[in-house]
Amino acid sequence: VQKHKAGPGSSALSQLRSVTLIWTARYPSLFNMFEPTFKEAIELSEANKGTGQGFEFNLSLWLTDQKMRAQVLTSQEYSMGRPNLKSLLEPASASGMRSLVFHCGPTGLEEASRAAALELGLDFHTETFAL
Repeated sequence: VQKHKAGPGSSALSQLRSVTLIWTARYPSLFNMFEPTFKEAIELSEANKGTGQGFEFNLSLWLTDQKMRAQVLTSQEYSMGRPNLKSLLEPASASGMRSLVFHCGPTGLEEASRAAALELGLDFHTETFAL
């Protein structure tokens, strides 16, 4: 979350207009752990709304394991199941702005993310972290 306003032309982040986080997880502890960060990003986005400064932040959380529902502690809205990535990415494609789909996760989700991004004409990047 950008806490300080960047000076004119000081970084690519200052040109950022919108961030949509689509996060799919089996275990809700990941959502719970990032609750303060979600709140901060949403509050910053709300404070900047209509000012022409800052960026818009949208959050789309997806919990894939129904049995884990009772462990969700986040106050953020979430959906159950797997997201329809193409329909969630279509607004980025229709915006006319350059958009990047950044993926980190299992191979199956990578393939689905890549296919949706490329079909919609969006840039795609993936990262893999070995634990």
